[in-house]
Order: sequence, then structure tokens, then C-alpha cells
Amino acid sequence: LQKDEQTGKTKPVKIGLAPVQREGLEYEFSCVLELAVEKHVCTASKDRTGLFDGKYFVPGIETGETLSAWLSGSKPENDKGKEQPVTQKPEPTPAPKKAMAATRCGTTVIDLFNALRQLGLGDKVDAYESHLAGKYGHGARDLTPEQIQEQYFNLGRCKHDKELFQRFVNYLDGLKKAA
Repeated sequence: LQKDEQTGKTKPVKIGLAPVQREGLEYEFSCVLELAVEKHVCTASKDRTGLFDGKYFVPGIETGETLSAWLSGSKPENDKGKEQPVTQKPEPTPAPKKAMAATRCGTTVIDLFNALRQLGLGDKVDAYESHLAGKYGHGARDLTPEQIQEQYFNLGRCKHDKELFQRFVNYLDGLKKAA
């Protein structure tokens, strides 16, 4: 919460909903990586390089070396000193089998909203739509299959983790109030 200096009232502040770039920045980003708080799994929300698009992985020194090589126009070296082509995408960290099974089930936007309703959050559909628009820059109708699977997986996590579920509900309530 933040106190409004003019009115003296407190209001919720949106944190971490979208990338923030410095005012006056004239360049488009070639690669934007999103890092999950839990287990530090990374995915590219924007990737003009083609290095990380559609992959889930834990970033490390190799990630920086790959980006550095792409920026310099050369080929990155792996840990054995052999060169790899820049266009080769890093291998993702394998997800647990339980998580992979969960992502196969949710393949459509309808699946997402059904999962939301199964969590008892049918009254928060508008706030969830706002969440999707803030995260991906477009509405639910334009979600890619990967984005649908990511959201379906996250809703599945909420089903099994009561603390995560409550944080998600509070987040959606905050979006509802801000709208």
C-alpha cells in the first residue's frame, strides 16, 4: 500500500505486473527473460534472438555466455571448449513428471477458465483477464499454446498449495479494486 500525498488515503500499488523501462528509452528489447520466484525457472517472454524462445530453464553462466556471444555475433563455447552454433537453444531443465502431466491437460482458454472456476474463483474472471493482459500484453483469446499451458500449470499449483492459492486470490482482489 502507498499513501497518496494529496488525499492522504492509502491505495494498493501494482508491483511486478509488467516490465518497467526507463522513461525516454528508445530501444526495443531483443530478449526479455522472466524468472519464477520458486525454483528460479526462467522463460523468455520476448525473444527476437531465437535462443530461448519456448524453453524453460534455470539460468546460469552459460546463459550469459550465450547472450554475450549472440551480441558479439560469434559462437558461444560450451564447457568442453567446443563451439556451439548461436541458434542452438539451451536445453531446458526437465520439469518434474507431475508438472508435465498437469500441463498436458490444459490446452485451450476454456480449460483455463474451467480451472479457475474449479478453484472457486469464477467471480474473479475479469481480474484474471486483467492479469493475463498485464502479463502477456493481450487478452485470453490471443494466448499461445505455451502461455495457456503455463497458466494452466500455475492454476494447478494453486490447487495444491493453499498459501500460493491465497496469495493469488489476494492478487486478483487487488486487480479488481484497482480497476
